[in-house]
Amino acid sequence: MATDILMNDDYTPWGEKKIGIDELIKGLESKRSQEARDRYLTSKIKTIDYINFEVLTVIADSIVANSMFDKDGNIKIDSCKKYLLYVYSILNVFTNIDVHEDKWMQEYNKLNKSNLIEVIVGMIPERIVNEFDSILKMKSDDLITNYYSINAYIDRKLVQLYPVINKGIDGLLSIAEQMSKEIDLNALVETFNK
Repeated sequence: MATDILMNDDYTPWGEKKIGIDELIKGLESKRSQEARDRYLTSKIKTIDYINFEVLTVIADSIVANSMFDKDGNIKIDSCKKYLLYVYSILNVFTNIDVHEDKWMQEYNKLNKSNLIEVIVGMIPERIVNEFDSILKMKSDDLITNYYSINAYIDRKLVQLYPVINKGIDGLLSIAEQMSKEIDLNALVETFNK
């Protein structure tokens, strides 16, 4: 199943032991030279070489759903949230870094303060990141197109108006039925024949 890769266990889906962000930063800070820091990062951070297209689309759908709608299902784009979810997904799925959803904001700030986000993303094969970027952009563009096109707008308005129109028609039919009971058809025919 495509969503199996999203699970946050002690091991990555490809069998690598995960490393916590605090452990990663603490180990990095203990290194004095840039060369030692680079070796440390290379030895500790493992990345995946390929992720199925289906998995990437599931992740992109999740990011779009959580960053482009409000709680009532209306379009409300939150680009900052979209970016944070993007970085979270990149680290959680493409690397062996143990990212915690409930502590993500603090972990993001720690990584950013240590200038590690760009470094870590740079360790992931560029074609995977580019493919994910493209899929996420397509999913976002599709949502905007599907929501804001003239056809989509008319469809949404018709769905909103349907109950009102239906009530109006039911009301008119009720009035017509009542009037037909009250009208003397013979008198009406005589009036028209005169």
